[in-house]
Amino acid sequence: MHHLPPLFLSPSTDWLSSHSHLYNLAQQLSQRYHAHRVTEAALKTIGLTLWQVLDVDASLPPQALMIECHDNAIDSLPWECLYHPELGFLGKHPDYTLSRRVRGNIPQPPKGPLKILLLTAQPEKISYQRARLDIEIEQQQLYTALMPFISAGWVRFYAPNDGRFSTFVELLHSQPWHLVILSGHGFVPKTTDAIARSDSNRLDEQSISCKRKQAQAFFVFESEEGHGELVAAHTLAQVFNGTNVQCVVVAACQSAQSNINGTEASLIKPIARAGVPHVVGIREPLIDRAATVFVQTLCVALAQRERVDVAVQKSRRAMTQLLASNEVWRDVAVGCGHSDASVGQWCLPTLLSHDPAQPVVDWHFRPKPSKPDPLGSQIALPNVFIGRRRELRTLGEALATGKIRRLLIRGAGGLGKTALAGRLAMTLAQQGYRVLAYQAGGEMGFIETLAQVLESLKTKTEFSQHTVGPSIEVSKDQSRLAMEFRDVFFEALLAKLAQGRWLLWIDGLECVQNPRSGALTDESLQIALEMLSRWEAADLRILLTCRWDIPQATDFYDYRLKCPNFSDFSRYLQHLGLSYPFPQLLTIYKRLGGNFQAVQLLQSMPPCLDAPGLNKQLAIVRRYLQAYQRYQ
Repeated sequence: MHHLPPLFLSPSTDWLSSHSHLYNLAQQLSQRYHAHRVTEAALKTIGLTLWQVLDVDASLPPQALMIECHDNAIDSLPWECLYHPELGFLGKHPDYTLSRRVRGNIPQPPKGPLKILLLTAQPEKISYQRARLDIEIEQQQLYTALMPFISAGWVRFYAPNDGRFSTFVELLHSQPWHLVILSGHGFVPKTTDAIARSDSNRLDEQSISCKRKQAQAFFVFESEEGHGELVAAHTLAQVFNGTNVQCVVVAACQSAQSNINGTEASLIKPIARAGVPHVVGIREPLIDRAATVFVQTLCVALAQRERVDVAVQKSRRAMTQLLASNEVWRDVAVGCGHSDASVGQWCLPTLLSHDPAQPVVDWHFRPKPSKPDPLGSQIALPNVFIGRRRELRTLGEALATGKIRRLLIRGAGGLGKTALAGRLAMTLAQQGYRVLAYQAGGEMGFIETLAQVLESLKTKTEFSQHTVGPSIEVSKDQSRLAMEFRDVFFEALLAKLAQGRWLLWIDGLECVQNPRSGALTDESLQIALEMLSRWEAADLRILLTCRWDIPQATDFYDYRLKCPNFSDFSRYLQHLGLSYPFPQLLTIYKRLGGNFQAVQLLQSMPPCLDAPGLNKQLAIVRRYLQAYQRYQ
């Protein structure tokens, strides 16, 4: 993009005394961000003032601009708002890039594919409205945006369902990563009025009180019990030593804040000092929508082989269109509206870089296209999976380590058994497992489906031609799979699976189950489950979902799914566009038992906020839900 060398802009401490009003403007702007009352005019005022004090020639050819500060007070100013009298805001101009220079050694980037680790932290026991993040939507949208690059083999992407610090450290050192993204809450003492991604009202008060004594920044990870675990900036930075990570993004409020009362309070500066070539943070409180747009645009740009500063510049421009036409942003916590399409968010990302021209990955490699999505049946899954963090963490870890090799998820209809199983299957697929999905009650039997899938892989040379067991030739005439031969045939299929890592996911077994005795009415599945209950293979995982107990699943870990917590349930309603005040949300949660299927029935009815009308609707929904759970 830029053919000229970067232009270094080095504000001098000499003009501090004559431009002290800048700090008042910066403080006022920060207060506006905390109140969600930032305007384009306010950004222009301070941006133009910053330009005037730089005393730079107005004729500015397209190039990379790098702010180099040698003083904490100067560094604390919002340089990303820099405004040129003719060109406008340089931080989002398509012909320029704007970053901050930090000095240090620049290691050579490792070869591709571009490996991206996205760790999202969402403590369960946290403030209801202010601090609930849309992490599931962020993960899904980012995965979807990167899917073309993942399929082609240029990118590998992993987003664990575990926000504990110990898990992050383990993952960070388990393999080389090029890009690491931390998405969650930032916490800076003396600024607890920050909202959105930095709310700390419900964090452990004892932990916070002891941390207040230290003027520094913290990232809020998840604790084992579901609370928030505050990890200090210097502790976080230390874990990057020896990792060769090329770029770190801390998508949390105030992660790029420079100092408080003269003392450094930044999450990203220690990471840069630890040797990471490029570090991106957020200067002020950040809203969820802006965070999602920023991270997604940045990752896609890097996957397209853009420079880091160009990727950040593109992300800022993408953040200028956060609102649809005629949409007004309304913040529930502070009760105010905002009609600016950027909601003042575009200038918050701050890039610290040794050299923006240094790529994050060596693209001189031969990509290996990724394997396709789950084979077999097409099981319908929700577009976005919300909540169940603890189940995903504990069950996912147990399946990955082999502590659980056979898992049965049981529960009433509508609680999300299939959605949870699908999420677990996706996690195992990211870890290298092939997934065979089978919907119980389908036209083709399970054993026949497995045989067909393995034969197709054999044709594609994904399986060895020298496999123990008979050759598989699937015929439309399934009479040859008579009862007395199916067990032998299925055993041969399982022997073929031993060549790789496989997850067999059988969903909705209640469809082929006698509700009284629990016996399966599908002979193929009955034989399969009886054999799978005693089959031993180190890299074979079995996942079942059913409403009731399964007598044939004798050696399966029986996990009974309970109703989701209120925070996840209410977020699901909001995702569906159902806006209810808190008392009505609580009533819906209690009356419907946190049932997701019931919410979809409620969604089909006209909105009703008065108590009598809502109670009538809930009574109707409950009757439909009972019928659904009984007969579906």
